[in-house]
Amino acid sequence: MSLIHLDTRLPWLLPTVLVLAAGLILGTAWISELYGAHFALFNNQNLTPCQLCLVQRYPYALILVLGAAAILLSHQAMERTLLLSVIGLALVFGAYVSGFHIGVEYGWWTAGSTCTSALDPVEFEETIVLSAATAPPPSCSDAAWRFPGKNGLSMAGYNFLLSSAMAIGTFIFALASLRRVPREDY
Repeated sequence: MSLIHLDTRLPWLLPTVLVLAAGLILGTAWISELYGAHFALFNNQNLTPCQLCLVQRYPYALILVLGAAAILLSHQAMERTLLLSVIGLALVFGAYVSGFHIGVEYGWWTAGSTCTSALDPVEFEETIVLSAATAPPPSCSDAAWRFPGKNGLSMAGYNFLLSSAMAIGTFIFALASLRRVPREDY
């Protein structure tokens, strides 16, 4: 069965898969942040996100909203194609941010002053007052978790792979959906 036939018969399938995947990814990040100390997979430590980790979550939150709209508009090919294209662009942005984060973790470039754990005392006091934090935020250059082992991929690496694969798949389905859009003869 070709993509065009799949898209014609089940136009809600890809947006549903994207919404479920985005929810699963955000849920995994949140659970590892809050309850990582209870899982041996996370080396029994809570995984506090750095600034770049938090930015990597934005595309998935956008996918939840746009994907739900694409499900509701699944039989309107033009609107659905437009939403899938925007979702694909959000995923490309997510892949870019996670790729940048990988470079920061390996020391290929720096992330700037907003991604370091070395805050001066005044900034740290303001951070505590504003966010009720008890410790400075983690540095973006230190991967809190790698799998498998210490030389494996970090969460940013897995996010890069997932975002890239999801972006490619979304654009392929958006092109297949575009073939369903009615054409006007000029």
